[in-house]
Amino acid sequence: MKKKSSAAAKASSKAKPKVASRAASQPKKKLASRPAARAKSRPGPVGGAKARAAGGGHAGKLAREVAELRAHIVAIRRLRAYAELSMIGEIVDLNDNFAQLMGYARADLLGRNITSFMEAGWQRSEARGFWEQLSRGESVAGRYLLQVGGGREICMQANFNPVVESGALLHIAVYATDVTDQARQMAEYAGQLQAIGRSQAVIHFTLDGHILEANDNFLTTTGYRLDEIVGQHHAMFVDPMERSSAGYKAFWDKLSRGEYDAGQYRRVAKGGRELWLQASYNAILDSSGRPIKVVKYASDITAQVQASHALTAAVEQTQAVVMAAGEGDLSRRIPLDGKDGMIRSLCDGVNTMLDGIESATHRERVQAAENLRIRMALDNVNTNVMIANKDREIIYVNKSIEQMLLVAEADLRKQLPQFDARRLLGANIDVFHRHPEHQRHALDNLRDTLRSQIKVGGRTFTLTVNPIVGEAGERLGTVVEWADRTVEVSIESEIGGIVQAAANGDFSRRVTLDGKEGFFRQLAESMNHLLETSSSGLDEVARVLGALAHGDLTQTISGGYQGTFGKLRDDANQTVEQLTQIVSQIKTATDTINVAAREIANGNNDLSARTEQQAASLEETASSMEELTSTVKQNAENAKQANQLAMGASEVARRGGSVVSEVVTTMNAINESSKKIVDIISVIDGIAFQTNILALNAAVEAARAGEQGRGFAVVAAEVRSLAQRSAAAAKEIKGLIGDSVEKVGNGSKLVEQAGRTMDEIVTSVKRVTDIMSEISAASQEQSQGIEQVNQTITQMDEVTQQNAALVEEASAAARSLEEQASGLAESVSQFRLEEGAAAAAKPQPRVVASSAPPRPAARPPVGKPAAAKPAPGRSNGVHSLNGKSNGKAHPIAGSGAEQWTEF
Repeated sequence: MKKKSSAAAKASSKAKPKVASRAASQPKKKLASRPAARAKSRPGPVGGAKARAAGGGHAGKLAREVAELRAHIVAIRRLRAYAELSMIGEIVDLNDNFAQLMGYARADLLGRNITSFMEAGWQRSEARGFWEQLSRGESVAGRYLLQVGGGREICMQANFNPVVESGALLHIAVYATDVTDQARQMAEYAGQLQAIGRSQAVIHFTLDGHILEANDNFLTTTGYRLDEIVGQHHAMFVDPMERSSAGYKAFWDKLSRGEYDAGQYRRVAKGGRELWLQASYNAILDSSGRPIKVVKYASDITAQVQASHALTAAVEQTQAVVMAAGEGDLSRRIPLDGKDGMIRSLCDGVNTMLDGIESATHRERVQAAENLRIRMALDNVNTNVMIANKDREIIYVNKSIEQMLLVAEADLRKQLPQFDARRLLGANIDVFHRHPEHQRHALDNLRDTLRSQIKVGGRTFTLTVNPIVGEAGERLGTVVEWADRTVEVSIESEIGGIVQAAANGDFSRRVTLDGKEGFFRQLAESMNHLLETSSSGLDEVARVLGALAHGDLTQTISGGYQGTFGKLRDDANQTVEQLTQIVSQIKTATDTINVAAREIANGNNDLSARTEQQAASLEETASSMEELTSTVKQNAENAKQANQLAMGASEVARRGGSVVSEVVTTMNAINESSKKIVDIISVIDGIAFQTNILALNAAVEAARAGEQGRGFAVVAAEVRSLAQRSAAAAKEIKGLIGDSVEKVGNGSKLVEQAGRTMDEIVTSVKRVTDIMSEISAASQEQSQGIEQVNQTITQMDEVTQQNAALVEEASAAARSLEEQASGLAESVSQFRLEEGAAAAAKPQPRVVASSAPPRPAARPPVGKPAAAKPAPGRSNGVHSLNGKSNGKAHPIAGSGAEQWTEF
C-alpha cells in the first residue's frame, strides 16, 4: 500500500463530506502542525533563537519564547503519540501513546526503523522522496498505512519534523494519530457522495453566495430551471425579512470563512411556496486549507417538518399537561382538535392515563384526607380511644387515653406491676388483664359491640369494644373506647345517699367538693345548691303555713328565691298580706259593731228609764194637775230628746247594717281567696305529679340506655321520690288551707246572721222613731188643750205601754247583736296580726253620757237628757269598713279581686 501524497489528500478532501473536512481541521492537528510550520520558517528552534540572540541581543525575550515552545511540545506529547527518529529512521525514543498506537511494548520498538512498518508499495514509490525532503530539513505530513502488532493494519496520520541546530540535522520528531476509522470512513464517503448526488438536492455557491450549479434534485425541489438560478444569489430562496437581517449576513460570513453550518432551514420555492430543507453548508477547501466555495446538500423535509411541528405542539402540550400533573394539577388535558393518526392516539392515551391517575389520586387524596381527619379527630376528642391489630398489638392510642392512663398508672401498677403508660404502642392489649385467656377468646370471636366494666387497682373502667372489619369482611383489628368511671361511681354513690336522705326528709346532707373538678364539681355544686334551695324554700313555706294554721299572720318568706320557689314565696307572702288586711278589717268592723250594739243597748236602757219615768208621771198626773203644764212641757221635751235619740239610733243601726253588709262581702272575699289558695296548692300538687311523671320517663330512658344509664336511673328514682314527697307536702298544705276555708265559711255564716239581726234592729229602730214622733205629736197636742188631758193621758198610757214593749224588744235585739259581734270578734281574735295592723284596727273608745237619773221613789224632776253623739270609734270603724285604716286608703275589694285574678 502506497503513501497518499499531499495532492491526493487535497483531491480527496474536495470530494469528502463536511464531517471529513471538520476532522481534518481539528485543533489537535493544527496544534501538531505548528512545530512543522515553525521548522519550515526557521532552521530550528535553537538555531533561530541563537540567530535572534546574535542579531538583537534580546536574551530575555528568547528565553520566554523557548519556554513557551517547550511548554507547547510537552502538551502536544502528552496528548499525541510521539516518537523520535534518527536521520536514518530508527526509533530512538517514544512515548506510551506511540507504543500503544503501534501495538508493541516500548522496548520492542526502540532501535527499529520506522519504514519497516510501512507498506511495501510505499517503500518502493515514495520512500526516496520522503527521506530526501526530510534531509533538506523540510517537514513531511501525510497518512501512512502501517503493519503493527497483532497483525493489524492501521492508517496513521503523522507529521515528520526535522530538528535542526546550527544548520545540522539532529533527529526527526514524529507526531502521529491513528486515523484508521477516519480513513475507512473517507473511503465510504467517496461512495456516499455519488449516492448523495442521486438522492439529495445539491447546489454549489461562491463564497459570497452566488449560485454556480445545482443538480436535478435541487431544481425539482425548488421548481426552478437551472438557467433561472445560475448567477443568482442564494437570497432568492430566503424570506425578504430574513434576507435583510444581520443573521443572514453573519451566516454567509461564517461560510466564507470555511466554517460549517447545518440544520433545518425555511426557504421559499418558486411561486412563494414554503419549503423546509434539512441541509448542510460545507466549505470546500483548497490544498492550503483556504475555502474556495460552498456546497449545500439538502433534502426536502417540508412534510416531515409540518408533521414535526404538529408533533412538537402535541409534545409541548403534553409536556405542559405532564408538568402540571407533576405539580399536582391533574385537571388539565391535551386538546385533540386538529390531531389525527398516531399523534391523536398518543394524546388520547395520555389523557386516558391522566384520567386514571386523577381518579386514583382523587381516591387516594380523599382516603388520605379522610384518614387524616379521622386521626386528627381521634387525637383531639375527649373520648379515650385505643386501636389494636388482629394480633391484639396496640397500634394507636390518642392523647386523651394517654393522659387518663398516666393519671391512673400508679393505681394500675398495684395490680399490674409491669404496666407502663408511656410504652403502650407495640404492647399487647393483654397487658391490662392478669388472666387474658377469656379476653382473647372474646376478642377473637367478637362480631358486634361489646361493653364491659373492669376494676383494676381500685379504679373502675368501662370498655366499649368494636371489631374493625375490612371491605372483604376480613378482621383487621379492634377499637376500644375507655372511660375511667372511678370518680363517677364514687359520686353516684355519694349523690344516691344524699338523694335518699332528701327523700326521707333530711335536707341537711351535702355533696363534698374535695377532689372534684369540671363537670363533677359543677354537678356537686348544683346538687348542693338544689338541696339548699329546696330545703330553705320548703322550710320557709312550712313555717309560714304552720303559723297561718295557728292564726299567726305575722310570718312571711324573705329569702331571695327564683323561679317556682320565687313565685311560691311571692304568692305565700301575698296571701298572708291579703289575709292580714281582711282579718284586720274584720276585727275593725267587729269592734265597731260591738260598740254600736253597746250604744244601742245603753240607749234602750235610757229609753226604758224614761218610759218608766213617763209612766210614773202619768200615774202622778191624777194627783197633781197643777203640775200638768210643767209635766207636759217636760214630757214634750223628753219626747223631743227621745225622738232625736231614736233618730240617732236609727242612723247608727243603718250604718251598722251597712258595716255588716261589707263584712259579709269581705268574708265572701276571704272565702274566694281561700279557694284560690287551694287552687295554688293544686298547681303545686300538679307540678309534683308532672315531676313524678318526668322522673318515671327518665327512669324508662335510663333503662333503655342499659348499663350507661344505671347511675342516671338511680338519680331519676330519687327525684321521683322527692316529687312524691313534694306532692304529700302539698296535700298537707291543702288540708290546712281547707281547714282555714271551713273556718272562714263558718265566720261568713255568722256574719250573715249578724246582718239579718242588724236588719231587724234597723226595722225596730225605725218603729221606735215613728213612735217617738207620735209622742212628740201627742205632747204638742197636750199643750193645745187641757180638756183633752184625760184622753191624752189614756193615749199616753197606751203609747207608754207600747213604748215599753218596743224598748224591751230593742233591748233584746241589742243584746243579741252584741252577742253576735262578740262571737265574731272571738273568731277573728284567733289570728295574730302585726302590731301596726292591730293598732289600726282597734277603735277609739266612745264616751256615752247617760240621760237617765236614778229612779225616784216619788215624782222626780224631769231633767233634759244629754244628746247621744256618735263616738269617735264608731266613726273610725265605719271609715275602716269603707276601705281606710290609719288614714291610708286600702281598696280591699278592688285590689283583692285584681290580685287573685292575676294569680
